[in-house]
Amino acid sequence: PCGRPPPADPASRAAFEAQGETGVVLCGGLAAAAARFRAVRRWEFDRVFAAGAGQREVFEQVRPMATAVLDGVACCVLAYGASGAGKTYTLAGRVSARGLHFHLSEEIMALAAVREATHELAVRASLVEVREECVLDLLADDGGA
Repeated sequence: PCGRPPPADPASRAAFEAQGETGVVLCGGLAAAAARFRAVRRWEFDRVFAAGAGQREVFEQVRPMATAVLDGVACCVLAYGASGAGKTYTLAGRVSARGLHFHLSEEIMALAAVREATHELAVRASLVEVREECVLDLLADDGGA
């Protein structure tokens, strides 16, 4: 089987805490997690959004990636969090509030249209989901299997 279920004992789960917009995420805090990690670990990101951040706010932060892609830079958007944290909503959105996939695709195509008179462009995109240690290709014809 692919992956493993989360621990039944809540004390054995890791705790994550984002501190403001600085992009600092701390892991630890629970006794079992602290023992497992032997200390609180710290990661830094370009930006960590609060739970109330809107689709437009998130898009405006990553919008420069559209230009970078057309300049030949490989870019990646990562949504990480527990089930129900809003990863799918942030990336895909809904009809009334489209997510990053749609906004970035539109931006890249609009910028490409401006450049097409002077540049030959090819854009390749991947959309994958990592769940329970399995990587699923969400653009595959076979449903990612």
